[in-house]
Amino acid sequence: MLVDHNEKSQRLRGIKNEQITDIFDHHKARLNLDRPISVNIKDWGSTSTIISWFMDIAKVKPTQRLASLMISAIISDTQGFKSSTTTEKDQLVAKQLDKIAQIKNLDNLIFEIFKAKSSIKGLTTKQVLTKDYKIYDFKGKNVFINQIETVEQEKLIKKSEELIKELQLLK
Repeated sequence: MLVDHNEKSQRLRGIKNEQITDIFDHHKARLNLDRPISVNIKDWGSTSTIISWFMDIAKVKPTQRLASLMISAIISDTQGFKSSTTTEKDQLVAKQLDKIAQIKNLDNLIFEIFKAKSSIKGLTTKQVLTKDYKIYDFKGKNVFINQIETVEQEKLIKKSEELIKELQLLK
């Protein structure tokens, strides 16, 4: 089962098409499988929103811990509900899950998640540049796309020359 991804370049090495039985995702589909499988893709901001929706249908109530993890995943995927992919459904599901999780102050959780995600402490320059990368094929040309989420922009600015040199090596 592929969760939160469906492209071959994002799969674990060695996963064969015939091993894939299901897909749960919120990204655009890029599939070339040799048989029908169950595919659940919604245009919501997070796969956790989709999973919560399925749990509601099946009348499965998450534990407090699972609800907390699902809220954290929604926050991470939607960049604290500020991403252009964020939907009303994501916000509604997070509020519903918080009734179970009892976090109460989602703004504090958003800050803590971004602080943890943006830490570059102990990472090599290459690790910083490849922490969340994907390779896309645009008409036969591979394009390397990465994003660096940080609340410590100054640290990256100080390392800009080093980052540019490493990008040239990666290219």
